[in-house]
Amino acid sequence: MEDEDEVMPVRFHPTESTQLEQLSLKSSIEEEEKNEGNQVDNSLALVPMENPKTKQNIDPIVLDATVREVLDALRHAREKLQTQMERRQMIKAS
Repeated sequence: MEDEDEVMPVRFHPTESTQLEQLSLKSSIEEEEKNEGNQVDNSLALVPMENPKTKQNIDPIVLDATVREVLDALRHAREKLQTQMERRQMIKAS
């Protein structure tokens, strides 16, 4: 050798190079198949989040009317029950 610093390239025999490429490719394919079972597709994952609570504004006039309707219905039901109870007492007394 003329120059000691000169690096000689490593040369493979054509069949050795092809075999190395095939082994490398086979190893890559096996590794991908092995890792496919470990990978998780999170594209449709459910993510918890907080929705801001909207305050429901109730119109006081509508609320007042609704409360009045309920109170009227309760008063009517009470009066009806009292009337029926009085009739039963009158029937028992006779």
